[in-house]
Amino acid sequence: MKKKIFSVATVCFVVLAVILGNKFKTAYDKRQSLGNDIGIPKFIFYNSEGREYSNDSLIAGRNRLFVYFNTTCEHCQNEAGELRKNCAQLPNSMIYFISTEPISVIKKFKEEYFPGTFSNIVFLKDSSNNYFKTFESMITPTVNVYNENGKLLKIIKGEAKIELLVNVLKNETEK
Repeated sequence: MKKKIFSVATVCFVVLAVILGNKFKTAYDKRQSLGNDIGIPKFIFYNSEGREYSNDSLIAGRNRLFVYFNTTCEHCQNEAGELRKNCAQLPNSMIYFISTEPISVIKKFKEEYFPGTFSNIVFLKDSSNNYFKTFESMITPTVNVYNENGKLLKIIKGEAKIELLVNVLKNETEK
């Protein structure tokens, strides 16, 4: 009897794994077939004052870097430090830091890593945990790089070296 239950459970698990794997592969194939012509996906996040921040809030005519982060993530902290030190190397770029953590925690992180005023850096809260569905990544940090027209240039999962970000944007400018 135990063998039968184990066999049925194993079959159910395998079937479920195949179905989910196929779903993910289909979504991945669709994304690949669209290539980099995908624009910035529709989103709604919240700024540090709790006000809605959506695609309509984006500053036109500037490159956009969406950085998905967690304040306790060491790689995210390194990423923030690098971006702070090298912000001038990303002219005409807006950097959006997005986290699912409470606004108070995000504000503390901002004060620690970006003290003072940085007009090209915005911190946002993802209240509905939709970043991973909208931008298709759960890894922190992840940087989605878009040009001024909203064209996806690169998705970088893990720490993004400033040289890579500069080169991605530079190569796009030279086209």
